Amino acid sequence: MKKKVRSPEFKKRVAIEALKEQKSVKEIASDYEIHPVQVCKWKKELCEKAAFLFEPTNRKINREKIFREKEAKFHEKIGRLTVELDWVKKKLALSNDEKRLFIEPEHSSIPIYRQCELIGLTRSTYYLEPRSETAENLEIMQLIDEEYTSHPFLGSRKMCAVLADYGYTVNRKRIQRLMRNMGIEAIYPKKNLSRPGEVTQRYPYLLKDLKIVRPNQVWSTDITYIRLLKGFIYLVAIMDWHSRYVLSWELSNTLDVDFCLRSLEKA
Repeated sequence: MKKKVRSPEFKKRVAIEALKEQKSVKEIASDYEIHPVQVCKWKKELCEKAAFLFEPTNRKINREKIFREKEAKFHEKIGRLTVELDWVKKKLALSNDEKRLFIEPEHSSIPIYRQCELIGLTRSTYYLEPRSETAENLEIMQLIDEEYTSHPFLGSRKMCAVLADYGYTVNRKRIQRLMRNMGIEAIYPKKNLSRPGEVTQRYPYLLKDLKIVRPNQVWSTDITYIRLLKGFIYLVAIMDWHSRYVLSWELSNTLDVDFCLRSLEKA
């Protein structure tokens, strides 16, 4: 399988499209025929390196000089790090899907086969295209998501009964697998949750005895997602506890920290 090399101009175009936030990441990835992870990665790189373009020339030179010095020191430690890397690779316990995210197909120095060797991933596993869910499973997952949002205490058994009312005859194992892929589980009282864990330091709840008597005394924030026709969009909001007034909110098609900071600055 021949590796696709994306030009800097192509990456810039995709990153700017994601920065506009007029489409979801899934839609952008579909339009440009790339993986959604690449869209998030290129958007983050563009945001991080944008300020560097406006720095004075002498500061850029100093930064490049520091970078070259660090690179030289890095090459001096290659022998020792090779041994340490072998030790870490034996101790590292990650799934194949998580390891695939570490692979950089466009890396100029380390080819894909070498990257796979470094993290202990077979090349066949990396090139294997994951099988997508069927249209029926996607419909079932959407119904599961709607029911779970309304009734988060429903487990796989109750969910089977609910889906049967919609005309879907599915067994419990299938529901368990779909809920596991969606990262959701029933919320219910579990055993030993009230027992304190063994920690060296406990952080008390600072608002326990505090009386909220005026605006701007205490703020709170939360992030949620909104399902669209072709993907998700994320919403962050900052609210004043006393007035229950939403001070600011922001939307983003990627779950990063930038839109949270913008909302905080506006608040």
